[in-house]
Amino acid sequence: MGARIILTGRPRSVRSADCGVAFEIVAGPPNASTPRGMPVFRLTTYHVVCPQRMWDRGHLDRDDRSDVIVEGYLEPRVSEAGQPYVAVVATTLTTKLVDITRKARQLLAEATDAEKGYQALCSRYSEDAPVVQTARAEMEKIRTGLTRFCEANSELLRPEVLLQPDAIPQAEALLQAKATL
Repeated sequence: MGARIILTGRPRSVRSADCGVAFEIVAGPPNASTPRGMPVFRLTTYHVVCPQRMWDRGHLDRDDRSDVIVEGYLEPRVSEAGQPYVAVVATTLTTKLVDITRKARQLLAEATDAEKGYQALCSRYSEDAPVVQTARAEMEKIRTGLTRFCEANSELLRPEVLLQPDAIPQAEALLQAKATL
């Protein structure tokens, strides 16, 4: 078993091979403020391999060009030219767009549930009841969090995809698995 690694970056030189997809990610240290005297690698090129199915499921659609988040292990390999190198064999792969869309959907579901709970309490109690006031405060807090998250990720987030329940392949597979149970 090799060392475990998590990489985030834009895939370069993406090529399909008989064993799957191979690409490169150029990544640097995760934090620019390292302790003095500690040697840190600068930008490093990582060679990543993964199955075609993992590559397809990790992307929202063909237009998804956001950064890729890869978790995998290191494995020594030999190139076609006979040169040894260390490859990252992906065990999980997803893009930032898929991650952000999942989180936004989760926050949207929480906001919807909080509003339904608030409406149910309003129908049972008066507007001044402490339980209704608490529910309103919770609903506003969740709405504010959703708004801030969407504003912070507005350059990547696609509102039309956010409202489609089957836009993320993993969500579709999860729904099918739940249907069989």
